[in-house]
Amino acid sequence: MIDYAARKQMAATARAYLNDGICVCQCLDDIGRIADKSDDCTVQTVAEELCDWCEDDRGLVDKSIWDYVYRLLLILESDAEVEIETIRNRSPRQLIAACALAIFGVLALLVGWGPQLFALSIAFGPITLLLSVWSFLATPKPEPLEAALTPFSSISELLRARRRVPCFSKTRYARHVTIRNVWAVIWSPFWVIHVFLFLYVIGGALRVVFAPVVLLSQCMPETTSRMRVRIPE
Repeated sequence: MIDYAARKQMAATARAYLNDGICVCQCLDDIGRIADKSDDCTVQTVAEELCDWCEDDRGLVDKSIWDYVYRLLLILESDAEVEIETIRNRSPRQLIAACALAIFGVLALLVGWGPQLFALSIAFGPITLLLSVWSFLATPKPEPLEAALTPFSSISELLRARRRVPCFSKTRYARHVTIRNVWAVIWSPFWVIHVFLFLYVIGGALRVVFAPVVLLSQCMPETTSRMRVRIPE
């Protein structure tokens, strides 16, 4: 079911932020409130994308994000609908994780319960880290054209949506946004340190300490999700 009122409100909120009419905190609050009151799946999906962008980038907008947000606005204003497609991928990484977990289980029975079991778990930690790095490196990076069209799958699909909204307007990448991004020079080093400490150092340490649990999760097929746009005829 298309919630026209919620789509209009969310588009207006995003435009207000892009035009420097509201701050990032108010943008997040308004988008969350609109999504909570709507049963429109497209509204909720777009809200998640906008909130992720705001939280990850702290509201700092570069040209590629500026264009991406306007493509999301085009979805809201063209009555298009978004579907989330989940793909399960199998690879040799799952087999390696399963073998490592089986070996850990055999050795755990041999060494028994105690501090030695904790040491054994740590010994399998590097395997989980290597599998994670392998998975990251094996993830295909989007081609430039694909990145420029996301979430649309083709130029023709983008044009179909655009033709449904003759009055759709896109503001050119504004100078005030470039000035706003000067804060990135100040904020980025602190954000990089924060991400490094909590995501890589602490996350890596937890992977090492709880290696059997991580190996169990790595035995499962890897899933990727992508948006599919369905445009009414």
